[in-house]
Amino acid sequence: MSRQIVLDTETTGLSADSGDRIIELGCVELLNRKLTGNNLHLYFNPGRNSHEDALKVHGISNEFLKDKPKFAETVDEILEYLQGAEIIIHNAAFDVGFLNKELELIGRPAFGSHVASVTDTLAMAKELYPGKRNSLDALCDRLGVDNSGRTLHGALLDAELLADRGLTRSYAGDGAGARADLDAALRAEPKSAYALNARGRLELEADRYEAAVKDLDAAIKSDPDYAPSFANRSIAYRELGRYDRALKDINQASALLPDTPLYQALKGDIYRLMDDHLQAVEAFDASLKGDPADASVWWARGQSKAELGDLRGAEADKAQALKLDPKIAG
Repeated sequence: MSRQIVLDTETTGLSADSGDRIIELGCVELLNRKLTGNNLHLYFNPGRNSHEDALKVHGISNEFLKDKPKFAETVDEILEYLQGAEIIIHNAAFDVGFLNKELELIGRPAFGSHVASVTDTLAMAKELYPGKRNSLDALCDRLGVDNSGRTLHGALLDAELLADRGLTRSYAGDGAGARADLDAALRAEPKSAYALNARGRLELEADRYEAAVKDLDAAIKSDPDYAPSFANRSIAYRELGRYDRALKDINQASALLPDTPLYQALKGDIYRLMDDHLQAVEAFDASLKGDPADASVWWARGQSKAELGDLRGAEADKAQALKLDPKIAG
C-alpha cells in the first residue's frame, strides 16, 4: 500500500544554520493517494523568538509557544509517524534543512534515513512552469485551488492545500484530466465561479489568453467578490499587452483580499512592463513584507532597483534571491 505524507513546517526565520528553529509541523497522510484523516500537527517551543518578518508570515506568537514542548520531547512520535513514507514537501530543501538541524542537535540520524523518499513539488512546479512564480499561493491561484482559508501560513493548512487533487493532477501533467473535470463541473453548474476561474487558468497555461478572458469574464459576472478571477484576468490582459486593464484587475483583486503577497508581486510585474520602476519597487516591497521567502520577488525588485540606478540595492536583492534559490538567475 502506497503511503505518502505531505509535510510542511513553520520556523522562527530563514536560516537553520544561524540558529532559527522549527515552531510548527503539519503532516497530512495519504494511502493510495487518498486522504485518510490521520494527520499530525504539533507546535514547539523553539527557545528563541521569531524574527519579525517570519512572525508576519505565520502569525504564531512567541507567547503562544512558551508552554509548548521542545522538538526533542516529541521526536519519537514524529519519526514513528513518518517512518518509511514517501514525503512530499513544497521547497523541500528548506524544510529538510531545518529537520536535519533539529535532529542533529539531539544526536539523531538525518531526516532521509527515516523515510522512503522526499519529493519536492517546488522542483516539479519549476519544470512544469519555468520562469513563473511557484509558491504554494501562486500555484493554488494558477490551478484554481481554493485557499481562501489561508490568510496566514500554517503548516497543517499548507500541507492540506498541497494534497488537494487539483494540485496533484496538475503536477502529474494531467491537463486533459483537469479540463475534463472542469468541463463536467460546469455542465453541472454552468455559473460556478470557482470552476470558470480554474478553466480560465488552464487557458492561461496554454497561452490562449482571449479564451482565458472569456472564462474569467463569466467567473467575475457570476461572483464579483472572488479575487482569484480578477488576478487571473489581470495576467491574461498583461500577456495581451493591455497593461491598464491588467492593473485595474489586480488592484480589484487586492481590494478584495488585501495584503496578499502574490497580488502585490503581480502588480509589481505590471509596473515593470510599464517602465514605472518606482511603483514596481513599492509593490514588491509590499509583497516581500507578506512573503519574505519568494526568491522571484527579490530578483524582480533587484531588477527594478537597477533600472532606478540603485545598484547597491539591486545587488543586495539579487544576492538574497540567489540565497533563497541558487537557480533563479537561470
